[in-house]
Amino acid sequence: MKTLCSRMLALPVLVLTCLPLHAQLTATAGEIAVRSNQNAANLATNPGDDIAIQFDRDVLDGSDFAASADHVLSQGKYLVLYSTRWDHSGGQQRAEINTRLTLEPAGGGAPVDLKYGTAQGFIRTSSGANEAVVSGGTIVEAATTGDILRLHGTRTDENGSSAKNLIGGATSIQFLKLEDTWDCLRLSNTLDQAAAGNATFLEVFYDQVDEASAGAMSLSSGTDITFNQGGRYLVMANTSLLSTNLASTGRTGYGQRLTLDGTLVAGSTTTSYVRGHPNADGCHDGVLAIGTIVQATAGQVLNVQTRKEQGINCTITSAGTGLAIVQLPSTGSYISLSDDSGQDLNAAAPGASVNFDTT
Repeated sequence: MKTLCSRMLALPVLVLTCLPLHAQLTATAGEIAVRSNQNAANLATNPGDDIAIQFDRDVLDGSDFAASADHVLSQGKYLVLYSTRWDHSGGQQRAEINTRLTLEPAGGGAPVDLKYGTAQGFIRTSSGANEAVVSGGTIVEAATTGDILRLHGTRTDENGSSAKNLIGGATSIQFLKLEDTWDCLRLSNTLDQAAAGNATFLEVFYDQVDEASAGAMSLSSGTDITFNQGGRYLVMANTSLLSTNLASTGRTGYGQRLTLDGTLVAGSTTTSYVRGHPNADGCHDGVLAIGTIVQATAGQVLNVQTRKEQGINCTITSAGTGLAIVQLPSTGSYISLSDDSGQDLNAAAPGASVNFDTT
C-alpha cells in the first residue's frame, strides 16, 4: 500500500489513499490510480488527426506496462483528471487541440463520446509561443465492470502546414474510485444554444438530466442548481464553444464562472480563446472548463455563467458541454487556497511558484 498523498484539483486538495494500479481499475472506494505516457516517443499530429492516447507507466507503483489506450473500469463512479502536453514541431501559424473522453461498453460495441470532461488548447507558433497544456476532468460512471475509458486528443484546426507533437512523458491521467452512495447530479444538453453575446454574464442552460440527485441537489428552470443540503460539493463544469462565423479572421475571448446566490465562487473563473480563420488556419473551437469544491448552505443556488469578452459570437455546443457534481462526505479533509496579493508572474523567474495567501 502506498502512503497517503494529495492530488490537486483546481485550488482544493483532496487527501486520499494511493494504491497500486492493476490492469482493471479498482472497485474499492477511495483508491487512486495514476498513469502516464512516460516511455512514449513524441507523436506528430496534423489537422483532423484523432488520437486515443496511450499510457505505459503506473506512476504510483513505479512500474511499466505494455502501452495501451484502454482503461478498464470496475462498475461504479470515478473522478477522472487528465493533463496532456502538446508542442510545435513544424510549420507556422496557429493550431488547436481538443480533448475528450470516450466510454466503450464491456463486451464490445461502439465507444460513446462523453459530453463531460472536454478541454481545449491553442498554439500560436510565434515569438516562442510553441506549447499548450490541455487539462480536464469529470465524473465517469461505468455501468458494467469491463467498460473501457479512453482519452482522445484531436486536431480541430485546418492548418495543414503545421505539425504538433503529443509529447512523450508529459501526459497523465488519474482515477479516484468514488463511493457509490455519494449523491451525484449530472447535467448536459441535447441542443446547441447561443453563448452570451456581450460582457454581461449569462447562465448556461441544461435540458438533460443524465443522473438525478438522490435529494442533495435539484435543477430548476434549466439553469439553477439548488443545494438542498449544506456541505461541500465537487463541481466539474465544461462548456464547449464554436464560432458562429467560420469565415471570420477575428479573435474571440470568452469567460466562465460559478456563482453561489449570485456571488462569484472564488477560484472558479476560467477563459477560452477562439482565434478564427486567419491564414485559413480554421481555429474555431474553445472549451471553458473548471473543477473546484463549493461549500454551500441548504437552499443556496449554483449557476454556471459565461460572457463574451470581445470579438464575434459563439454557440455553446451540446456535444462537449456538461456539468457533474458530487456531494462530498462531511468526514473528509479539505483545503481551499486563494490569493489576493496580485502576484506579478511576468516579473517572476522562470519556474517560479504561484503563491497563495488565504485559506
